Amino acid sequence: MDAQLFVLPFLHLGVGRLAADLMLAVRARGARVVAITCGWTGDLGDDPELVAECRAAGIVFEHADVFSRDPEVMRQTARIVDGCCARFRPAMAHAFTAVAAAAVRQCPVVASAVGWSPNKPEWQRTMDVGILARCAAVTAVSEAVAAELANAGFVRRPTIIRNGVPMRAPRHPRQSIETVGVVAHLIERKGVDVALRAISLLPVGTFSRLRIAGTGESARGLETLAASLSLPCPVDWCGHVSTDEFFQTIDVLVVPSRADALPLVLLNGMAAALPIVASRTGGIPEALRDDEGWLVPPGDERALAQALLDVAANAAEAHARGGRARVHADRVFSAERMIAEYLECYEVVTEARAR
Repeated sequence: MDAQLFVLPFLHLGVGRLAADLMLAVRARGARVVAITCGWTGDLGDDPELVAECRAAGIVFEHADVFSRDPEVMRQTARIVDGCCARFRPAMAHAFTAVAAAAVRQCPVVASAVGWSPNKPEWQRTMDVGILARCAAVTAVSEAVAAELANAGFVRRPTIIRNGVPMRAPRHPRQSIETVGVVAHLIERKGVDVALRAISLLPVGTFSRLRIAGTGESARGLETLAASLSLPCPVDWCGHVSTDEFFQTIDVLVVPSRADALPLVLLNGMAAALPIVASRTGGIPEALRDDEGWLVPPGDERALAQALLDVAANAAEAHARGGRARVHADRVFSAERMIAEYLECYEVVTEARAR
């Protein structure tokens, strides 16, 4: 039975769900699947529920630090991955960061650029481009990420495989729009502070509640910021929650990222037919069109506040845009489409190796 490696820093957040879906699809085809992660727990660590789901399907977990850029740590990690390759003899590996791809030396690598921070130091960009140049295939989740790779010096055209999400039944909207929701990894790049400042500019009565879901290094600072602002409605800090369940409690989704590749929360919100206000940055405007939601400049709390006022004042239009976003997501951003495109990429790589 063929084996395939999946190498990623952690099985958590949106990328973790994406990787788990791919691993389960490969496993369902009869292949032996080995996941190599850092094995940490906590905010930047493996999600126990995702790990349990994968283990129940027969996926094997091994651990190595595929996160660090320290040269000695990277050499030690490569030796551990070499040992996994010797034991399992994988036909190929799928790595979800350049550093993870660097650890694989014994089989072809598909490397996915699922995010590419514009603030990454120049030496890291140069290092990552050099690693990706040695991979059998490179994929990017959006044209914005592909452009950032090109700007960093990556000369090949990556294969664009956009993120996908399950197309579950859309939520049943309430007639009025009362509750604003944000789901994000609570770090500076996700712009939750911008959402808080935007809400503080709204008149009392515009919304009845703000709900923020997620964990991260900025959580305490965001709570302090919220306490210092004159917010016109109460705030619920929900922590780590099921996205599907969270969406049932909100009427409009805000995606206030300063920079983003193609956030899964956006696609999930589109699939749920939620009215969405999002930043016009990275791959977001490639997914959410102007007639499907509200797009505002990243970091602009006044523009975000005005968009939220428009949503609150025009519930019928907000729901109509959410409905159009749902149709678009069903056509372009389904998990089935994404998985099929990755499986096709795997087949091209393994067939090339066989030749």
